[in-house]
Amino acid sequence: MSAKDVYQKQYQAQLRDWDATVKQWKAQTSNTREGLRPLYEDELKALGTQRALAQKRLNELLSYLEDTWEPLRERAEEAWHELLTATDKASKVFGLPARAGRL
Repeated sequence: MSAKDVYQKQYQAQLRDWDATVKQWKAQTSNTREGLRPLYEDELKALGTQRALAQKRLNELLSYLEDTWEPLRERAEEAWHELLTATDKASKVFGLPARAGRL
């Protein structure tokens, strides 16, 4: 397995873990007092934006040939870092630990 394949599998596994965490937060939002619901929904929207960017960067990375993908890896890792930062912020709002992993 190439380094690119390993990276792809690791990144996709992290996105699945992140999706599971957000699913839990969405469930919590539906059971929340009316006053907090807009705050939770705003955090979920911001997380969705960051998640989409992380997926876009992964897709870009995967579209390159084996010998040319390394330069894009940094962009993908920056997007992942931004997603984790947003997740950490949201975890504080939701009062739950952020369970998404690190690349």
